[in-house]
Amino acid sequence: MKWNWGTGLVVGMLAFMIFILQYVIRVQVNPDYDNELQLKDYYQEEVNIDKNHRAQQNANELGSAFSIAKNQDGIVISFPETMEKSQVVGQVKLYRPSNQKLDTQVTISLKDSYEMLLPKEQLQSGKWEISVSFSYQGKEYLKKIEIVL
Repeated sequence: MKWNWGTGLVVGMLAFMIFILQYVIRVQVNPDYDNELQLKDYYQEEVNIDKNHRAQQNANELGSAFSIAKNQDGIVISFPETMEKSQVVGQVKLYRPSNQKLDTQVTISLKDSYEMLLPKEQLQSGKWEISVSFSYQGKEYLKKIEIVL
C-alpha cells in the first residue's frame, strides 16, 4: 500500500472517529453518568407552572417569616408564627441533581415549634435543591432554594 496524503487523511479521520466513539461508549456504559430527566414528572410540572408561580408569590409576601436556611445541625425551615400549626399541611422535597437515588420527600409536621429541622446526618454533603410547598387555609405557598452542605 502506498502512503500518500489521501491515505493519511482517511487514517486520521478513522482515528478521530474511534477516539470520539470510545467516549460515547464510556458514558453510556458507566453508571456514574446516568441519562435521566431532572424530574420524573417533568411534563406535569410544566402544566402546573402558573399555579406554582402564584404559590411562590404568596410565599414571597410572607417575607422573612417563612425561610429556609442551613445551620450546624442541618437545614431549618421556619414558618410564620401567625399561622395555626395544625393547619399547615405540605411537603418538603429534597432534590439532589447529581444522584436521583438521594431524592426524598418529607411531610411537614409542626408540633412543638414553628421550625422544622432536616438533620445534617440524614443528608450527604453537596448541592441540594429544596422545595417547600404547603397550604394554609386554602392558600398555596411554595419556596425553592439551593443549598450546599
